[in-house]
Amino acid sequence: MSNLKEKYLFNPQCNGRTNRGLTVENQPKLNWKFQVPSHPVYGFESMPVKDEDGNIYVGNHNGSLYKLNPEGRLLNTFQTKYKIFSTPITIGNRCYFASGDGYVYSLDEKGNLAWKTQVSNEPLLKKPSYLQSVIRQYIKRDKSKFSIGTVRTWASMNFDSKGRLYINTAGTGVNVLDINGNIIKQLSTKYKFPLSGVSFLENDDFVFCDEKEVVYAYDNNFKQKWTYNIDKTYNLWSNPVVCLEKKLIFLAGSKSDESIIVCLNFEGRKVWEIKIDSEIRGTSTLNHKGQLIVPCFDGNLLFLDQENGQLQEKVNLTSCDRALWTSPIVDKNNNIYVTVKTSRTEGKLNIINNDFKIIHTIDCGKTLSPPTIDEHNNLFFGDWNGYLYSYNFFD
Repeated sequence: MSNLKEKYLFNPQCNGRTNRGLTVENQPKLNWKFQVPSHPVYGFESMPVKDEDGNIYVGNHNGSLYKLNPEGRLLNTFQTKYKIFSTPITIGNRCYFASGDGYVYSLDEKGNLAWKTQVSNEPLLKKPSYLQSVIRQYIKRDKSKFSIGTVRTWASMNFDSKGRLYINTAGTGVNVLDINGNIIKQLSTKYKFPLSGVSFLENDDFVFCDEKEVVYAYDNNFKQKWTYNIDKTYNLWSNPVVCLEKKLIFLAGSKSDESIIVCLNFEGRKVWEIKIDSEIRGTSTLNHKGQLIVPCFDGNLLFLDQENGQLQEKVNLTSCDRALWTSPIVDKNNNIYVTVKTSRTEGKLNIINNDFKIIHTIDCGKTLSPPTIDEHNNLFFGDWNGYLYSYNFFD
């Protein structure tokens, strides 16, 4: 099996740290931008990933998985039956991804279907009409509750050291597949519509969340180790974040205008818990200063001490409502890359240095997807106008 593996937030712990770093002292320059060839144009919520040859894979809300070459030329389009929210996995030159239609797909190096496996056939709830959405917003009910149940698979996949694929999906919970698409284990959840994915602890032990309330930990033989209960009024949108060095797990639950952040140790015991006056939809990440970086709907990045939850720094990126949907990433030099919404249709990518200063911004459309960086000083991200961008930082 190839050594090159790319996935959501870089590593099996989903902590957003990469051993790559960009020369951010230079100004970012556009390499290319690619626009989705569909009418109407749909946005990207998926994080781009690369294969061994440098080709880029990214999912789109039009249900397509796009493969582009390193120069941004479209090589292949694979169409599914529903929106793609999750980030693909690449192992060598093979791509694996989940669609909102309840299937996991594998594409070969030419972009052709190698296999597909149905992991969910859960009946979906009907989306509210536009008028119903406006009324619910006016009476300030939690709008996120009306999205849950309209998609079979929100979460991104993960993989263990044996190359087995893990996906948390509606009705069947966590499905574990071998590299040929055979389901080898299903781990049920209390609620029907889990929202986030699986993160790995040590020795292929793993942790995942239900739609709300319950956090589960299993060992590498699929035996349950423990569960932990969070106030069930909070929806668990965010992926668990794991710090191997300190043996800590970070969880975030959200409801209208309020969130809870919980830190557990690897035995499932609470280390600390705090509440904040903002929703959280993206996954928090870890920097190299011992801090948890929390993206908030109110446009702030919070920097919390990993060991006690104390607020150490706050960086405001925008005053726009419901601004930070996505997750920051952190490079080896402790620079942070994060996309934000600045208006109903516009957004920015921000680069923040080790001193918490915004050193670069790149204008784009409204953004809901995490960026990524590669080993060649390139930055990639997508926006809601259907553009995928590539920038570099060479002189």
